[in-house]
Amino acid sequence: MVQLIRVLIEGVPGIKVPMDRLVLPHDSDMQAPVISGDNLARLLVPWARQMLPDKTNSLHDLEYYRERRRKAKEVLSREVHALDQVLSKRSYDFEDPPYALAIFLASLHACAREVWGSDKAAFRWFDNTKMLPTILGILRRNLAYSWGYKISLERIIGAGIPFIAYATSCQPTLNKVDVVNMDRDPNNIPHVAPGCTCALVKPSIEAVRTSYSEDDVPAVILDGNGLTVRPASKGPYVAISHVWADGLGSSTEYGLPLCQVERLDGLVLKLVPDGAFWHDGLCVPSPETQRPTWQRAIRLLARIYARADKVLVVDGGVRTQCSLAKPVEERLLRIATSGWAQRIWTLQEGVLARELYFEVADGFIDCSRFDGEASYLATCLIPSLQYRLDDGDSKFQRRLWQRPRCSLNDLIRLLRLRSTSYPEDEPLAIAGLLNIGAEKLASLEDRERMKALLLEVREVPHNLLLYGWDAERLSVPKFTWAPALLSKVYWSGRPEDTATCTEAGLCGEFTIVRFPTTSVSMSAMVTTTPKPELLGTHSASGHGEEPTPAFGANGVAFFDLRLSDCAKYELDYNAFLTNCKVRELNLRPDQPVAVVQVMSNLASGGANSKLHCRYVRPGSVD
Repeated sequence: MVQLIRVLIEGVPGIKVPMDRLVLPHDSDMQAPVISGDNLARLLVPWARQMLPDKTNSLHDLEYYRERRRKAKEVLSREVHALDQVLSKRSYDFEDPPYALAIFLASLHACAREVWGSDKAAFRWFDNTKMLPTILGILRRNLAYSWGYKISLERIIGAGIPFIAYATSCQPTLNKVDVVNMDRDPNNIPHVAPGCTCALVKPSIEAVRTSYSEDDVPAVILDGNGLTVRPASKGPYVAISHVWADGLGSSTEYGLPLCQVERLDGLVLKLVPDGAFWHDGLCVPSPETQRPTWQRAIRLLARIYARADKVLVVDGGVRTQCSLAKPVEERLLRIATSGWAQRIWTLQEGVLARELYFEVADGFIDCSRFDGEASYLATCLIPSLQYRLDDGDSKFQRRLWQRPRCSLNDLIRLLRLRSTSYPEDEPLAIAGLLNIGAEKLASLEDRERMKALLLEVREVPHNLLLYGWDAERLSVPKFTWAPALLSKVYWSGRPEDTATCTEAGLCGEFTIVRFPTTSVSMSAMVTTTPKPELLGTHSASGHGEEPTPAFGANGVAFFDLRLSDCAKYELDYNAFLTNCKVRELNLRPDQPVAVVQVMSNLASGGANSKLHCRYVRPGSVD
């Protein structure tokens, strides 16, 4: 094992390694050599950092570079293939040598792919190895063991094997989910220090109401008279982004403890001297007592965060476990697994901010702290930061000069693993990111909000229909295909795969596979009709691809069709819809489909046919 790792290090990075640099000293001659993980990191990391700037040097020897890349690929592919065969024969535990070697190979592969990023395809073969699912499975198990299920593990799985291994060695992020003050009860608002009994302070409700009625933002300043409203049009302000799980959920009628307001004011003045601040616990009244003003505030939320001079994220877990002195990996880990990163409302607050700051134990962190090598990791862990990348470079824009624009397809990915205590509020929380007015949505009944949002968007991704295995569907006529929560769809699709949302339902182009009528309660093994069909709207040219047989010589195929149990009703079904084109209908395992009941029959099929289908529920086929 030691010799193999030595061969890998000398073959890929090209570093000559003395044995005393690789193996830990031990007392007993009988004890097997122990490889030092710290020493390995000290060898690999400096090499990767040295190679990165070398690629852009005008004096860089391209032939030497190509030869290094060729040799690295040759050595890595040979050893990975050999280990792949070993790991496929039996299962291994976290501390077994083959597993440790697999982690090292994955880390070395990640370094090589980053160094030779101009030819990432040359190293893509690692993603198709048998060992990758094995490594991920063991890491998931160990991460769940060390962190529990306090976070969705998927938050950091996408950051790559080396980072997952790093996270398993860290303490879980503290998220104070047990102190939520959802009822705005002033008696449940925590003070800065235990035992503090200072009074609640609040701005004038009349001044807040007047500011919103004049289409302005009621920012506040703390002075000798308490909290005074200073409209945003009168000067710069800082918008506070927080989660109610930290206990600062309140409303204008109640306010916040003086000690909390003084703490917030002190933070704000460090960012914007003489600046005011906006905090929903002070500047948004209760919908129960001041509904018209609350609706105006909801309408302005996107503008409040987009026009703030700075947005300050105040999160208890980040503040207590993150500091400027910590490694960049830990800072990213704490933010990515914080309560703030798990909530739906905070998504638009972070995306729309001109300048985004996080409060940490000893100061503030902004996205420029993740420039350079950490930029890729940052966007993996905190996807909303992608809107701050400077023209695809490895640097972030500290200040945005244009408001980001998001598509519904973008939001499906950004909302993944986020939640809200009031699911019916999700359309309100994301409307601003789609440049849709939230006030109209706020005036609607809960179940009508998502329908209204989708009608405003009009062109929606196919994946709303196909994905969302656990997503409850709207109980609205002609909209039973629509997920009640976009955050439950999970997977975005290709930008070109869209359908048109109308009052009559969803109109789009799909491939349909039909079979004899089957009941939801019956066995789901289905036999197709002799020919899949392409159904949907007319194409722009008025002509479409004619359907062709896509299965065997007899034109028949068998599918194991599984149906989600998310629906509360049972319907017969006789077809499923898929994104796959007729000519390429080779469905992968667990291919998501939309199970439907065809309500009309046409004499002829083809791309210009329109069929009326009733949505039944999501499904998958093997």
